[in-house]
Amino acid sequence: MKYFYSDNIRPIARNTLACLMPAPRFARRHLAVSGLPRSGTSWLASALSFAPRVSYYFEPDRKLDHSYWYKYLPQHAADPVLEQHVQAALAGKVRHDDVIVEQGFQKMATHVFSGTVLVKWVKLVLAADWIAVKVPHLKIIQTVRHPVPLVLSWRARDWDPGYSLQRLLAQESLMQGPLRPFADTMQDAGSFWEQAGAFWASIAYLQWQSHRPGWVLKEHEWYCMHAEERISWLASEMDLAVSDRMLEFINGRSSGSSGPGHGAARDPKKEIHKWENKISSAELAELEQVVSRFSLPFYPGLDPEAFWKDEG
Repeated sequence: MKYFYSDNIRPIARNTLACLMPAPRFARRHLAVSGLPRSGTSWLASALSFAPRVSYYFEPDRKLDHSYWYKYLPQHAADPVLEQHVQAALAGKVRHDDVIVEQGFQKMATHVFSGTVLVKWVKLVLAADWIAVKVPHLKIIQTVRHPVPLVLSWRARDWDPGYSLQRLLAQESLMQGPLRPFADTMQDAGSFWEQAGAFWASIAYLQWQSHRPGWVLKEHEWYCMHAEERISWLASEMDLAVSDRMLEFINGRSSGSSGPGHGAARDPKKEIHKWENKISSAELAELEQVVSRFSLPFYPGLDPEAFWKDEG
């Protein structure tokens, strides 16, 4: 079955169509995939979106003011604007043109009957603790990707790690709170790879610290190693049924016009090591020196196949 989304419809028209689509009326389950941009969130959320009766909303956090991007919120902070946004997003009422691009017009038209709302966030990764207090039934699937391929992907898009790091350092509640032990390391980071490592490790540390029962926190490479088995496991953990289309997508056999997210076939195992030899030994040493100071359970020695074991 091909899902219509049509490249020849202009974004403004797709945006209007997305806003006119019915919101789910019977959804009782709410899930969020959360991680940094380029960390595999789109691939993982797209796979889960093929489960029956799932309404998928791609990055509703794009609609937020930029001041909310990578904003840390203590658990009991008051923020009515963000609370309203989160509640509306989980009701399927925050949309933009890429929602149709990712899901297709035909599937969106059936969202009214969905039992599960799935959203993907990449800007609210630091608000997980706060969101958990406001929406205690929400299950969050957190992803972490190896820092080298992640940073290489950012650099190809002219990302400035120093700017992103400064956004963290400027948040007093963050630097006087959970990241206080690492303030000196973050402030002293000077080179591109030191700043990138400090930013990545800070986010990964906060994801780790916010992890709670019922949530899932796994490395992107963990899924890639045995994609069909492990994403099927994740679907089961989230009470979702595995469909044939989900398996086709996971194995890179998805076909038809289903948007750039669903249409991106890949060999998951090739994702694990494709970055190697694209960074010098000196740059890798700079990165590892900074990351090691955070004592993270992810990728010890920057080994992309050394996975964190969730003891919780």
